[in-house]
Amino acid sequence: MEEKAAKNRQNAIENIALQKAADNAIVEVPAVMVDRQINYMLRDISYQLSMSGLSLEDYVKYTGTDMNGLKESYRTEATARVKMQLVIEAIGEKEAVACNEDDLKAIIAEYADGSGKSVEEFEKTLSEDDREYLSDNAIARKAVKIVTDNVVLVKGEPEQKAEKPAKKTAKKAEPKE
Repeated sequence: MEEKAAKNRQNAIENIALQKAADNAIVEVPAVMVDRQINYMLRDISYQLSMSGLSLEDYVKYTGTDMNGLKESYRTEATARVKMQLVIEAIGEKEAVACNEDDLKAIIAEYADGSGKSVEEFEKTLSEDDREYLSDNAIARKAVKIVTDNVVLVKGEPEQKAEKPAKKTAKKAEPKE
């Protein structure tokens, strides 16, 4: 229970820190990235449904919608995710974060475990797009860790001490006169 509580606390800190970073960012969100995010979200849903023995097509049929309707229902959430993704990518670029082979193997093992398959079985099902998705996920996790390692919480929020001094990842824009 303590482990789960610690994980929930860490997730809450990540969510707060990333939301504040995204809220303060001025970012143009390209439509093509939103469409790609919608496809990622549908892929995740498809994986979850497959664990229950259902397909995405069955889900669409049972909910009385079509694929276009399903995609549109995720557009607002996808736009918010893309904005946050762009902020995380900017942090990753600034901090020169990369995904090495060990990172990719670790995330593949995690997804394989979640699907109930062996790593070898799971890897056989991965396309290049899937590998790119998992690599992007590993990079994003590293960037998020940079953010949370440098969080300075104020009174009223859960406490966390940063192990190292905070690094500046973006310059504050000063109003021009």
